[in-house]
Amino acid sequence: MKRLLVLGSDAAYFEYTLIAICSFLQHNENWDVLVMDVGLTAAQVSTLKELAAVEPFPREEFRGSGFYIPTAKARCQALSQFPQDGQLMLYIDSDTVTLGSVEPLIQNFLASGCPIGIAAEDDPRFVTFPMNTMWKNRIIHSTFKNRDRWSNLPVLNTGIMLAAGKEAAKTGQLALSLYEPLKQEFLCGEQTIIGSIIYEEALEFFPIPTRYHCFLMEKYLRKSGKPYVDPVYLDQDQIVIRHFCFSNKVFLNTLKPALMNYFCPQSLKT
Repeated sequence: MKRLLVLGSDAAYFEYTLIAICSFLQHNENWDVLVMDVGLTAAQVSTLKELAAVEPFPREEFRGSGFYIPTAKARCQALSQFPQDGQLMLYIDSDTVTLGSVEPLIQNFLASGCPIGIAAEDDPRFVTFPMNTMWKNRIIHSTFKNRDRWSNLPVLNTGIMLAAGKEAAKTGQLALSLYEPLKQEFLCGEQTIIGSIIYEEALEFFPIPTRYHCFLMEKYLRKSGKPYVDPVYLDQDQIVIRHFCFSNKVFLNTLKPALMNYFCPQSLKT
């Protein structure tokens, strides 16, 4: 099965995106890479094209009362477009660092038969909120007739998503069709609509293990040497993909120069 790694980036996330791609490719071979351009400069596009295909995608300009996510609509479009029969999409946020092979994850996902893989924010070592908190005033839109059934289930983190086949693409297409009419009610961009659809449709999803999508607070992780160059552990498990979302981004910012130097070829830094 063809494997496609997808990320989204604007100019502000350019260096994060370089680190995310280079660290992933250092540990994983035979992946095509595509970057959704939602506001990169021409020079940044030229640099990224040494690593990936770069295609323009819609940039979200709407700023509501929740988180502002420029790639929100683009992520829905990616989920609608890239999962196909014979093609698997792995979407990762640009504020990620990969420290190992994802092949065991891919094999387990494919064996599950689920169309989508995603992680729930249900570990108390991170912030835990129910799905209704993803909607303005905690009121889930009436489009979702079964909302009472899932309103208190945990938020699904769309910072890393696995998707394969037409059923996954249909989920993305539905998210895309509802995005514009409902986006003023979202408090967390595409995370609001994609998670709501998965729960509303009772779609069986593959739960991505924490070691492959670790968004937990930094204080719970154990370093073995240079942070995010040498192995990092949660309990006894070695972390494969670290996602520096929420307040963890502060720590990533302190590491960015060292990670750029370690993972990215000199030709990309000039």
